[in-house]
Amino acid sequence: LANGSIYNSLKSVFRHVEVSSEEYGCIFASDKPLLTNPQTLEQRFNGRMVETRYFKPYILKDAFSPLKVSLVKERLGNVDVVNTDTRPLAYLYNLMLWGDVHGGRALNFLLELKGWQIITAVLITALFATVFYRGKTESVYFSIFTTGYAGMAFSLIVILAYQARYGYVYEMFGLLMAMFMAGIAAGSYLGEKTRQPLSRLRLLDTTMILTLASAPFFFKIEPLFYVLNFLCGLITGWEFAAATLFIKQEASRLAGRLYGIDLAGSFLGALLTAILLVPLLGIQNTIIFVVLLKAVSLILLMTVKYEK
Repeated sequence: LANGSIYNSLKSVFRHVEVSSEEYGCIFASDKPLLTNPQTLEQRFNGRMVETRYFKPYILKDAFSPLKVSLVKERLGNVDVVNTDTRPLAYLYNLMLWGDVHGGRALNFLLELKGWQIITAVLITALFATVFYRGKTESVYFSIFTTGYAGMAFSLIVILAYQARYGYVYEMFGLLMAMFMAGIAAGSYLGEKTRQPLSRLRLLDTTMILTLASAPFFFKIEPLFYVLNFLCGLITGWEFAAATLFIKQEASRLAGRLYGIDLAGSFLGALLTAILLVPLLGIQNTIIFVVLLKAVSLILLMTVKYEK
């Protein structure tokens, strides 16, 4: 599946794509015709009198055997998925391959998952949350959980989208993370001055939804990636501080509970987004997934009445 997705990806870009036999696992792509005839390749190699210690020209007969090559092309052609920058399926398939190599098959079930199954799981979770938390102060805890999830997931999406568009995210990773942390600091500072925390939580959830939904428009200009990460951190930090002010409990217990819930959401946001959602659904659909999750949070906050 991993090789098949890459093979299809190359075929969608280049005019000519050739492969070697399965034992060598090579894929070649070019806009010009590629010569893979083993006899011709061996003659050219011998004609140039290149001295090699480990490579022998007879390997070419095995690597480009017409029968073996045709079998590989047939097998790869049966794969109907395409690896793209915004939907890196090959990453997930290679992760599963290494899991098999080391004796683990825990991720293999992901191959059977469909988009509608993931959406159904989200809807069931949303229904459960709506019934269980509806009209209760604990809705704020759910909001913090989804904010932690959305903040980490969105930050990862921004990084992946930056890499897909510009290709040098490792050079700018520090700046992207610095903008996110600066946003958290600014949000925490503003949150301490919040006078109507419940109204502010509703407004912040709405702002998070709008920011997520408009993110693809920001992906077209490089400086806007940093703006997005700053906004993501700002909303996350502000909402955490506002939730702290809203719930009336003993300070140390409250801080520990909210922080734990926020960390749990952040953990799941990082894990599921990187391993499951982006490879299977792609960046665009993952954003929709997070928007739906925050929409459930906003609906629950609307059912909460302010308690003095």
